[in-house]
Amino acid sequence: RHWTVIDWCQSYTNTFGGTEYMTWKHTQIIKVSDKVKPTILSGCARAEVCTYDATCTNGTIELIATAEDNCTDELKWYAEVDINNDGIFDSGSFGVGLNYPRSGTGNVANMTGTYPIGSHKIRWTFEDKCGNLTKCDKLFDIVNCKAPTPYCLNGL
Repeated sequence: RHWTVIDWCQSYTNTFGGTEYMTWKHTQIIKVSDKVKPTILSGCARAEVCTYDATCTNGTIELIATAEDNCTDELKWYAEVDINNDGIFDSGSFGVGLNYPRSGTGNVANMTGTYPIGSHKIRWTFEDKCGNLTKCDKLFDIVNCKAPTPYCLNGL
């Protein structure tokens, strides 16, 4: 904030013959300090989805995380995926248009997409503008639920 104080009792005549009053100016700096981490609202319970993919290779799952903060709605988010939950966060892509890791701004992070059959982990991270961040690991499983298809061969 910029403050200007005018003393109406102290005046002088300027070079153009006008009256000017004594003024003082000050700049006030306001710093917001916040130590409260954002809260992930969507939870991090394990999720499972069945796939009936004919090739038995992958399935689509909805992976969305939401968060809120006491100070701002402009959160930064980051999502990492550990394919096969082997302790190594992968980078690259799988499926159509699904790249990871991925980041963005806002209180909703979306990593919905097609993943290979198996058990995987996603790590959600949300950060507020004061540098406070919170993380959440969510396990998810893509399970092949397609029943075998019997064939009858004539002559056997």
